[in-house]
Amino acid sequence: SRRMRDRWALLVLYAISPILVHGTELGRPDHQSLLMLLTSIAICAEWTLRMEASQKWSIISGIAWGFAIWVSAYEPFLLLLIVLACHAVVGRRRVLGALQDRQVFRAPHRRIGWIFFAVILALALLVERRLPDMSIFQSGEIFRNWSRTIGELVSISPLDPIWFRWAGWSLIAAPFLIWFGFRKRTGPPVFVIVLIVATYLLTIWQVRWAYFFMSIFAIAFPSLLEPIKSRAVVWIAFGLSIFPVLHDWDAKLWPNEIEYARRVEQRNEAMQLHEMAIGLKSPERHPFLAPWWLSPAIAYWSGQAAVAGSSHESLAGIADCAGFFQTNDWQKAREILENHKVYWVVAYDSDRLTTNSEAILGIPASVHSAGQVLDRMPSQAPAFFVLSAQIGSFKVFRVRL
Repeated sequence: SRRMRDRWALLVLYAISPILVHGTELGRPDHQSLLMLLTSIAICAEWTLRMEASQKWSIISGIAWGFAIWVSAYEPFLLLLIVLACHAVVGRRRVLGALQDRQVFRAPHRRIGWIFFAVILALALLVERRLPDMSIFQSGEIFRNWSRTIGELVSISPLDPIWFRWAGWSLIAAPFLIWFGFRKRTGPPVFVIVLIVATYLLTIWQVRWAYFFMSIFAIAFPSLLEPIKSRAVVWIAFGLSIFPVLHDWDAKLWPNEIEYARRVEQRNEAMQLHEMAIGLKSPERHPFLAPWWLSPAIAYWSGQAAVAGSSHESLAGIADCAGFFQTNDWQKAREILENHKVYWVVAYDSDRLTTNSEAILGIPASVHSAGQVLDRMPSQAPAFFVLSAQIGSFKVFRVRL
């Protein structure tokens, strides 16, 4: 940002955009904040390399892209493909005033960066000892049902007002600013514009791309403002444009009574979940079965292995968890526990469990299902379930198989 005239606009927009704040919020069982950091560094490095032939920035670019793809081979990989495609189309570039005939990714100063990139990917394969799980692209029934329960996988209309709560009214002016920038040759590089458009369209498809759209838009924002010469006009226009963003923060910081009560309930439940998970700590390996959306937090605090998680890489475990809590066949429930060598079972609000299990499996829950019995009638559970603790909405059963 120190290279830009109106860098304060970048810093303010990046700091207050609600979607970016949500993506970097502490305590989320997610990797989006790390991906946002790494891809932002990579894109800024690529932008710098458009202006100077620097081995240092080439190394930074290669390291950032490599670690980003190590974290997730989904969003960073697609972003890198878009960047390389743009470089391939452009073909020629100016470096220190001289016209280079070689393509950008074959230029001498870029080779060291690609070496670092390849070394990091090789290290990732050596450490992980597996190829990336690409089940995010599958179309099975369980995946389709699961994806409908994940807020970050839903589509979003271009007319949805949430766009303005993320970026302000500046989003309306962005196409005109891009056009003026092309005419006056003051806008960001072509690959940055393509990234903005691509991530915008991808966000319409899956809202999880909003993190990357807003981070790239914020990085490019000062360059989009370059055609406006008057600093006073820029200040006034930017101040007016962020009214929707400030209105969203007003609702978050000073919630109404209903929202405040919901937050208090969530906070109390989170404290109960933490206390319960701490009780599962042990130097021995004691896997647990719990509602899949709570399992990452329990695994983090307890240090124990979970049957399921909340990501697409855990679909088999999610289906088993749903089947366990939904069935009234205790022999089938026992088989699921034996297959996963489960030591603990964590029961939770049976109404919510039933709703989520039906959504995942696409079939109605059985009468007196395992989830209902363990939650509401634990004394009627089979003898291999031993009630060990009850903390708020959570009941912990020791499994004796």
